Amino acid sequence: MRQMKRGARGFTLIELVVVIAILGVLAAISVPLVSNYLGNSKERSWNVDRERIQVAVDTHYSTPGNTRFLGQRQYATLGALKSTYNTVTQPGLTCTPSVGTCTITLLVKAQSAPGLAVNETSPTVTVRTGTSTLQPNKTDIIITGLGTGLHTFSVTYRADFLLGTSTVRGVAASSSVGLASPANPLAGTRGGDPTWADFQNPDDGFRGTPGPVSEDHLQGPGGPCTTPVCGSLEADGGWKTVSVTRSAIAYYVDTRDYFIDFDTLVSAGLLDKVPSSASLDDKPSGSANTYSGSYSWYVDVTGKVHSLLYSYPTSSNKDYVSGTYP
Repeated sequence: MRQMKRGARGFTLIELVVVIAILGVLAAISVPLVSNYLGNSKERSWNVDRERIQVAVDTHYSTPGNTRFLGQRQYATLGALKSTYNTVTQPGLTCTPSVGTCTITLLVKAQSAPGLAVNETSPTVTVRTGTSTLQPNKTDIIITGLGTGLHTFSVTYRADFLLGTSTVRGVAASSSVGLASPANPLAGTRGGDPTWADFQNPDDGFRGTPGPVSEDHLQGPGGPCTTPVCGSLEADGGWKTVSVTRSAIAYYVDTRDYFIDFDTLVSAGLLDKVPSSASLDDKPSGSANTYSGSYSWYVDVTGKVHSLLYSYPTSSNKDYVSGTYP
């Protein structure tokens, strides 16, 4: 083995302590600076996205080729795709009757206000055995003549304009059926704020699927959940409806209608692709584009572009959320 040259020596303990202390000070200074820089970089990227999206939304709105609805220009929102009713099928409902009868409370239409015509939705119930009837001006579907044992069926109906007050969700035995998103009588002519609340009580801080009721459930305008399936879940959780007026008649619309339809903006050449920050909330039905971002972008009532945090879209998580991008 080589011997250390005469006169050579290593670091003393004091020197090592001093070097370590200096490195510690440098780390204490640099780590926050780097973290702050990365955070600012993410916020800048979010702002760039919002500016690009705002320009695309404004250009689409003002272009001569903008498709008018009731003579008005439309924003590129999901509501613009819902100017008429859509056919909705709720599959996989189950019922195990003890007396040969099942009552399924399914919101297929709203109760009409006095003096207004009822929007009949003519649901069709397909069951293994038995018959079904829609009680006049009610939301109950009664299935009778069933034998004992498990029955599985689906309900197909029209999601018409939503009038007046209504029950909130449908239940068949242990199944829970959400209120189908109704047609929008204003289509894309108006923006607004998508509104969501946590089902959990107290709030758990996550957008998940606790128990039998999904937190993506659409709440009707009729008030608290009264069915046993709600259990301890908070009565006002899920996505909300909001009242709008057309021809002096009040309707309720799904506030998710205000989310931006990026497929339309891309097809019009106003964006080269769907922004990486756009979430599944912005994805139109049937879209082949990828939506995997952290933000749900929407147009408010003034035409301004904003976002909600997809993982917990409460009003407190509006616009940029620290440290989150894309």
